[in-house]
Amino acid sequence: MYDFALGTFKRVLEEAPKNPRPKGWALRSTKKTGRYDPLARKLVDDLFEQYFSNGKKLRPDEAEKRMRERNDILPAQRMTFDQIRNRITTLLSQKKEHQRKVHGNRQRRYVKLIDDFE
Repeated sequence: MYDFALGTFKRVLEEAPKNPRPKGWALRSTKKTGRYDPLARKLVDDLFEQYFSNGKKLRPDEAEKRMRERNDILPAQRMTFDQIRNRITTLLSQKKEHQRKVHGNRQRRYVKLIDDFE
């Protein structure tokens, strides 16, 4: 390597210092993994059944509001808007699949009502 200041070649190359930061230091904090809290999940499931039996559509923002009102569900245990929406979609698809298995094509009207519910 040529040293322009001295006008000569360096005899020994300097080693670059090792990075003192741990691997992944620039990454955002780790994402929360795992299943939903059973208490929060049960609340969403119960609300879904309550609304479904009345023929209404459960909105995720309404479920999120009810979850915030409950004192027994800690903030870290709460489900987000997107998580609630995904859970409602999962419950609807499970209901549809169950109805198709139990009734087959005989109850098209009921299956159509579930399709309209979405």
